[in-house]
Amino acid sequence: MHDFAKQHRRQFFTSPRGRGKKNLTGIFVNPITIQILGAYELNQGVRHQRYSTDVRAKTKAGEHVIFQNFYFPSDNKELHAEIIEDMKSGFEVLQGQHPSVLLFYGGDFNNSVENTPDVETEGVISLEEFNRFCKNDDVAVYDENITIYPTNRSGSHRRLDRFYAPRKWETQASRYQILDPVGINSSHNLIAVKYLQGISSDIQVGMPRFQFPLNRLQPPFNEARTGPIQPDASMAEAILSIQSDGQEYIEMMGYLRKNDPQYMQFLMNEVKECNPGKTCYKSAQMFFQAKKREKVVFRKITNTALNQEATTTPSMVKLATEYYRKLYSSPPHANWNELRRYLRPIQSRITPMQRTELGKSFTKDELEYALDTMDKSTAPGPDGIQYSVLKSYWEDVGPILTREANDLMETGNLPVCFQKVLITLIPKNNVAESKDIKDQRPISLSNTAIKVISKAVCRRLQKVMDVLVGPYQRGFIRDRRINQNTMEFFTMLERLKQQPSSQMDRRALLMVDFTKAFDRISHQYMHQVLMKMGLGSSIVRLIMSILTDQEAQISLNNWEGERFPLRCGTRQGNPLSPLIFNLALEPFLMQMKALDGIPIEYEGVVVERMKYHAFADDVNIYLGSEADYDKVAAAIRQFERLSNSRVSETKTKLLGFQADYAQYHQQILPYPQSYIWSEEWKYLGLTLEGVDWKKFISKLPFMTLKQGYMHIDLITRAIGTNVFVASKTVYKDLVQCMSNQQLKKMDAGIHAVFKGISTDKLYARPKQGGYGVLEMATQMQGHRAAVLLSTLNDDMDWYTKYFRLKLTHHMAKIMKGRRNTPIAQSQGLHVADFLLERTGRFFKNLKWTFTSTEICYLEAWKEVVPRSRIYETSALVPDTRIQMSYEAPARGGNGFSLTEEEEKQCHPSNFSSLSKKKQKALPPVMPGHFLELCPEAGGKRRWEKFWKTLHKLEWKKRKDLEALHHFNFGSYVPMHDTRRPITGYKCQLCLQEVNSQQIQRHIYNDCGCSKFWWNHLNIEDPMTLNSMLAPLHKTYEALRNLNWYVQTVRRVYCSRRREANGGNVLQPLSNRQMKKMLEHTKVRAG
Repeated sequence: MHDFAKQHRRQFFTSPRGRGKKNLTGIFVNPITIQILGAYELNQGVRHQRYSTDVRAKTKAGEHVIFQNFYFPSDNKELHAEIIEDMKSGFEVLQGQHPSVLLFYGGDFNNSVENTPDVETEGVISLEEFNRFCKNDDVAVYDENITIYPTNRSGSHRRLDRFYAPRKWETQASRYQILDPVGINSSHNLIAVKYLQGISSDIQVGMPRFQFPLNRLQPPFNEARTGPIQPDASMAEAILSIQSDGQEYIEMMGYLRKNDPQYMQFLMNEVKECNPGKTCYKSAQMFFQAKKREKVVFRKITNTALNQEATTTPSMVKLATEYYRKLYSSPPHANWNELRRYLRPIQSRITPMQRTELGKSFTKDELEYALDTMDKSTAPGPDGIQYSVLKSYWEDVGPILTREANDLMETGNLPVCFQKVLITLIPKNNVAESKDIKDQRPISLSNTAIKVISKAVCRRLQKVMDVLVGPYQRGFIRDRRINQNTMEFFTMLERLKQQPSSQMDRRALLMVDFTKAFDRISHQYMHQVLMKMGLGSSIVRLIMSILTDQEAQISLNNWEGERFPLRCGTRQGNPLSPLIFNLALEPFLMQMKALDGIPIEYEGVVVERMKYHAFADDVNIYLGSEADYDKVAAAIRQFERLSNSRVSETKTKLLGFQADYAQYHQQILPYPQSYIWSEEWKYLGLTLEGVDWKKFISKLPFMTLKQGYMHIDLITRAIGTNVFVASKTVYKDLVQCMSNQQLKKMDAGIHAVFKGISTDKLYARPKQGGYGVLEMATQMQGHRAAVLLSTLNDDMDWYTKYFRLKLTHHMAKIMKGRRNTPIAQSQGLHVADFLLERTGRFFKNLKWTFTSTEICYLEAWKEVVPRSRIYETSALVPDTRIQMSYEAPARGGNGFSLTEEEEKQCHPSNFSSLSKKKQKALPPVMPGHFLELCPEAGGKRRWEKFWKTLHKLEWKKRKDLEALHHFNFGSYVPMHDTRRPITGYKCQLCLQEVNSQQIQRHIYNDCGCSKFWWNHLNIEDPMTLNSMLAPLHKTYEALRNLNWYVQTVRRVYCSRRREANGGNVLQPLSNRQMKKMLEHTKVRAG
C-alpha cells in the first residue's frame, strides 16, 4: 500500500498492529493539500488499535483537523461501544492539548442508524453520544436523500458506511456521491464527500446575531460595567447599557485571542472554575428544546401555491418575507352588528374584585416572579438578552421594567424597544422533508423583557380562565390536564365500539384542523372577545398593544429581511399566545352546545352527551344527527368570516362509526370522510388503536437520544429523564396501562441510558447518594390510583360520573354474586364503600365490569391506599328499572362521608412521588466491598452527612465531582479485586507484584505512584481508604482535590493496562511523567 501511495504521490497511514494481527484500516493523504502534524495519536496503546487509523493535519484553510478511518467488526458487535469509548478518551486528551482541533471520521461501521436491530443499539447510541461531545454530524443531515440509499447493496435500508463531519463544515459541503468503481469487487459501494475548504457554497450564512456572552456575568468580569443604569432611564436605554457590557466583553476577548491567547485561556479557566454550571445549563438547554438540530441551514424554500422557488439565502429571505407579510396582513373588517350578535351568548362571569385584580398596577416582585418562572432554554429576542442576564441586572432593570409595564397598561403604547420581532422558521415534524414555506413553523423571538410582562399577565389570566372557558377546553389552563381529554376520548371510543351499528346511524367525529391557527386570528375579533368577557379595559389595552404594535423580520441563515407589520394573529413564542387563542376559540365552542352530540351510555343509562373536546387548536366535534352537520357547517363558516380563521378542507377529517360511512353521501361538511377504524388516526399524539408499548419501550434509548440525553452530564440527564420520559410515559399509561412486565421493561429501558450505574444508586435520592431517577413501576401506581380520587369528591365531569356508576354496579354484582346483575340494583350504593372496605371483597371478579386499564387503576388503588372500613351489607333495591341520579354527593350522606382518617388517607399528596417516598425510607448509598476493606468508614451518619454535602455542591452549585461520587459507589476504580488469585499479577502503576485479590487495598493504601499524586495535591489526611470514603473534610477544595486524585489514578491505570494488553512492555513512571499526567486530568477536575 505504501508503494501504491508513492506511485500516486500520496502518503499512506495505517495504525501499528499487534503481533499476529492484520491491519483493517488506512488513510491516503495528499501532502500537497494538507500538512501532516501527527498520526496514530487517538488509539495509541489501546486494545482495539487495529480497528482505526488517525492522522492529525492542518488544511490550507488553516483548520486543525484529525481524520480517522474505522472498521467495526461485523462478527462481534459488542465491541462497537468499546472502540468508541477508546476513541473518545483519546480525543479528550488531544483536545486538551489542542483546543481548536476538529474531528472528521468515517468508515465501515457495520451498524445502521436508520434500521437498527437490538444487537447494534449500544454501538449506535455510543456513536451519537460521541457526536454530541465532539459536535459532529452525520453528513446525511445535508440532504434527506442520503439516508434512503444503502451503501452495502442490500435489499434493506442500511447505511453501514458513513462520514461524520464537524457541524461548521456543513456550509462548505459541495457534493455527496455513492459510486460503484470498476475493477473493485466489494459488497459495499464507495462513498465520497467533497468540501470546499475556505470557500462558502452557494448558500450564504450570515454572521450570528448578537447574544449577550454569559461569561460576562462571571468573576472576574462581573465586577465592572461599561456604565451605570440610571433609575430614571427608559427601558430602551437600559437595554443599550446591558448590550454595551456584553459587546465590551466580546471585543476584549477578541483582542486577547489574537494578541495574548495564553492569558485569555487563563481567564477562561477562571470562569470555568467559578461557573461549572454553565455547561450544565447549555446541556439542559439542548435537552429541553425540541428534537431539532441546534441550527437549521435552509438550502431551498418553495411556495407551491405561487409556483415559486428560492435557492439562495437572499431569495429565500425575500420569499419568506412576502409569504408572512401577506399572512399577517390586516384581514377584512367583520360586520360590527354580526360580530356583536355572534358574541351575545358570552356572559361575563368575572366578579368586580377579579376584574380589579386583573387591572391593578404591576409590582417589581410580581415581574421578578414571572422572570423566575420563565423557560430559560428559549432563545433571546432581537436585543440578544437572555433571561439570566435580565435576572443579573434585575436590581437596576426591575424598577424600570415595572414602570414601563404600568405605562403600557395605562396608555396602550408599546415602547419601540419591544416592537421588533424576529421570526425564525423550523420544519414541522410531520413534514420535516418539505421545503414548502407553508410547512415551516414560524417561531417569534421577542425581547425577554416584554415576555416577562406577558408572563405576569398570563399568571393573572390563569386565575379566571376556569370561569371564562368551557369544561372540555383544556389546553394550557391551570388544573386542566391533557390526559383528561385523552382518557375521556378513548373511553368514549370503547363505549361506542360496544354499541350495535344500527345505533351509529350518521354519528361521526369531526377532527378539525385550523390552518395557521395562531397566526390568523383577527385583532378586531380578539379585542371584542376580550371586552365581552369582561376582562377590563386596562388589561385588554396591554394585551392588544402587544398583539397589534409589533413588527417582524424573517431571520433565516443569519440573514434578516425587511420589516413588516403584524396585523393579525398571536405570537407563537409569547407566553400569552396559548391563552389568547383559547379565549378566541371559546365563542365557536359555545355554539357546539346546540348540537345533539353523541350520548355516552352505560347499561342503558345516558351519562353525558359529548359535543366537543378542545386542546389548543386540536378540536374534536361530535356529531349525533344529520341536523348537527348543518349546525357545525354554519358555525364554521361564521367563525371563519368573523375571526379570519380557516379550517383546512384537506387536513380536517370526518370519521364515521359505521363501516360504510365512506360511502355516505353528504355535501354539508366538505371534508374527507371515512370509517374511523379504516385508517391510522391520532388524537393528541395517540393512535386510535391505543399505545404500542412494545415499540415505545424498544425505542426508548433512541427517544432519549433524540432529546440529547447521552451527551449531557448525569445530573441533568436524571432531571431530564424524570421531566421528559416520565411525563410522556404517564400520559400514555393513563390511556392504556402497561402490564407489570412492560413496566419492568420500561425501567430497564431507562436504566440503559445510565450505563454503569446500578438501579439502587440510580433510584436513590440525591441527598442519599443517588441520582433520583423515578422507578416507573412504583411511580405509576400513584398516578393510576389518583384517577379514582375524583369519584370520592365533588367532581361532576362525565368521566367521573361514568366511573362512579361502574363502581357501584360492580358492588351490586359482587353482592348478588352474578355478572349480569341489572344496573338498577346499584341504587343506594356508595363508591367509598367499594374503595375503602378493608377486606377487598369488591376487588374480586373485576373483569365482570371493568376494562383492563380500569382494572390497573383499581389494582393500584388497592396497593397504595390503606383500607379500614367495615361494610355491612345492605339490602339491594328490587330488580326494577329506575332513573339514576347524578347530584353532587353530599359529604354527610349515608355511607358516603369519609372519616377524618380516611380523608387523610385519600389526600392527593399521598398519590404523588411514590418512587421518591420509597427511596427516602431507605438508608444512604454505601459501597459494599470498600467497606469490607475499610469497616471503620461504615457509619450511617457519616455517609448521610457526606452525601448531603455532595448534593449541595453537585446539584445546587453544579460543581463537577462525578469521579469522587462514583468512587464512593465503589465503581469508579481502575481494577476490581479478583475472586481467584492471579499468579504474577502486577500493579500497572508502580509495577510491584501484588495479590490480585487485594489490588484495591494496594492502589489506595500502598502504591507509590498513588502516593506521589496524593502528596502532590497536598491532601491533608494520610493516603488510606478511610480518608477517601465519605471523607470527613468536606470543603469544596478538599473534595475537588480528592476528585482530581481519583480521576488521575483511574485514568492512568486504565491507560497503562490497555497499553500492556496491546503487547507493550510497561516502563516505570518517572516523577516528570506523573506530574504531566496530573496536569492532563486537571481539565476534567471540578
